[in-house]
Amino acid sequence: MKRDLGNDYSNERIEYIIDQYIHNDKYRYILKRSFIDGWSASRIAQDKQVDMDPKYVSKKISDMAADLYKYL
Repeated sequence: MKRDLGNDYSNERIEYIIDQYIHNDKYRYILKRSFIDGWSASRIAQDKQVDMDPKYVSKKISDMAADLYKYL
């Protein structure tokens, strides 16, 4: 299921905000897979570019999403 940052925002806008305000390549990748592609934390965690614990990935997504909402 795709995570919802609001129906008024295009993928292009979400990607721009992620690129502008997330300063870690791996975290940008995680957020784009989650918010744009709709990947689950488990799927992201298993990706060879991420290779992290799913609970950690889920927490990072939640933490970073809170920061991103203020820029939308």
